[in-house]
Amino acid sequence: SHPCDHDQRKKGGSNKFIHDSFFKIRTDFYFQQIFFNFQNQTMRQFLNLKTKVMLDPKTAFPTLILSEDRKSVYMGDRAQDFPDNLERFNFFPCILGTEGINSGTSQWVVEVGKAKQWAIGAVRESIERKGYLNIRATEGFWVLQLMDGEYEVTTTPKTILPLWKTVRRILVSLEFSLGKLSFFDVDSMEIIFTFNYPFSEKMFPFFLTWDKKNPLKISPDYSIK
Repeated sequence: SHPCDHDQRKKGGSNKFIHDSFFKIRTDFYFQQIFFNFQNQTMRQFLNLKTKVMLDPKTAFPTLILSEDRKSVYMGDRAQDFPDNLERFNFFPCILGTEGINSGTSQWVVEVGKAKQWAIGAVRESIERKGYLNIRATEGFWVLQLMDGEYEVTTTPKTILPLWKTVRRILVSLEFSLGKLSFFDVDSMEIIFTFNYPFSEKMFPFFLTWDKKNPLKISPDYSIK
């Protein structure tokens, strides 16, 4: 065959490769946009399902300081003179939401802001409240936490999450009948983690903080930036 024919076939193959690569890039971008729009729409649907969550002072560890509206909490300097009732945590700085959840879908947004040591999620009603707590899903704690600079979830063994940026606002979504508890980064509309576990009893929103300067806040602001 003539050398020009070989060059032409080579050129044609190169053009096809460029065309296919460009088509793949456009297709990938198109599906990324569809997925992003789906995430956006899904997040907006989640954010429209507002669940009223307030902190329950009867469960509060004695050094925790609550705001008057019971929407934020941080660690104080000294223990307050609270009765050691059955509902109260007496070893770790934990507090629960007031209302239990045993059906449907519930969501709430927590502003963790610049807090350094915290945990949020949901727990079953029968969890241990006294003494050292084994904070694991197998013990009834479905929790996302930031400890020693690492984001973790309370699987067994624990799972360290490779998050590449700091999370400021977190949507907690509890789908009781489906046995799903999910965490979303509100500002990026990305899912952080989902627990899949059949819930057999009433669940309560859960909060833990060691931070004395930066409170955890149950956010009234459900907007997407």
